[in-house]
Amino acid sequence: MAFKFDHYSKEVFNAIRRFLDKKHLYYHASEILGLIQLDLPTDSMIRRVDLRINVKNDYYIVRALSSVSADPKDAKSMARLAEYLTRVNYRLRNGNFEMDYRDGELAFKCYVDCHGGVPVQEAIDDSIFCPPAMFHQYGNGILQVMGVDPAQALEDCEARLKEEKEEAEDAEDDSEDAVDDSSASRVLQDIDPDLTASIGSVPDDPATLDRLLDQLLASFQPSEGDGTIIDVTDLDSETDDAAPADGEAEDEAEDDDQAEDAEEAYADEEDDEAYGDEEDDNED
Repeated sequence: MAFKFDHYSKEVFNAIRRFLDKKHLYYHASEILGLIQLDLPTDSMIRRVDLRINVKNDYYIVRALSSVSADPKDAKSMARLAEYLTRVNYRLRNGNFEMDYRDGELAFKCYVDCHGGVPVQEAIDDSIFCPPAMFHQYGNGILQVMGVDPAQALEDCEARLKEEKEEAEDAEDDSEDAVDDSSASRVLQDIDPDLTASIGSVPDDPATLDRLLDQLLASFQPSEGDGTIIDVTDLDSETDDAAPADGEAEDEAEDDDQAEDAEEAYADEEDDEAYGDEEDDNED
C-alpha cells in the first residue's frame, strides 16, 4: 500500500525548498514526514542552531534548537532561565523562546498560518531567519543567567544590542563623512591643482571648510576698478571672421553664383552692342 502524503501541504513544502535553494543553503528534506532540517549560525556564544521546519496542511512551524541545554537537575538554574525567557518573550512580537523542563532543551519557535495558500517569499524568509536572529540577540543572556540575576542578564543583552546599533550608525556616519571629504577635495582640486598639497588635508569642521572655500572663490573675483577693457571692434572683426554655419554657407555660395551669372549676361550684352555698332560703321 502506497503512503499518502495528505498530512502536509506539498505546495508549501516545495515553496520552502525553492526558497532554501535560492539562498544556496544546504538542508535535508523528508518528503515522508514533511520535515526540513538545516543548521544555521548565530553571532552569539551559542554558535549554531538546529533549524527544523515541520510542514502541515494549513500551517508550518519553525523551531531553532539551541546547541546549549540547561541542567534539569539544577532547580535554581532552571528557575532563573524560566524567568529570563519569560521576560524576553514579553518583548517579542513574532515567535517565542521555549524550555523543556524534562531535559533542559532550549528552542525558539515561529508559527506560520497557511490557510490563505502558499506564503509569500517575505513571510518564508522571516520565519526561517527570525529564530537564529533571536538567539543572536538573547543567546548570550541564556548563558549568563546561569550565574547572575535574570533581570541583569536581560539588561546586559539589551545594552550589548544598543552598543552594536550605535557602532553600526557610527560606521555609517564615518562613511558619509569620507564621501563629503572626498567631494570637498575634488572641489579644491578643481579650483587649484596645487591647493590640496598646500593645505595638507581637508578640514574636518564643516564651518571651517565653508570659510576656506569662500576665501578661495573670492580670490578669483576681479577687484574693483581692475576690470579688463574689451574692444568692441575686435569682437565685430572676430564675428565677421567667424566661419558661417552650414545653411549660411550654402546661401552665400548661391548668391555668388547668381552674381557671376549676372556679370556674364551683362558682358554678353555689351559685346552684342559693340558688334552692332561695328556693322553700322561698315555699312556707312
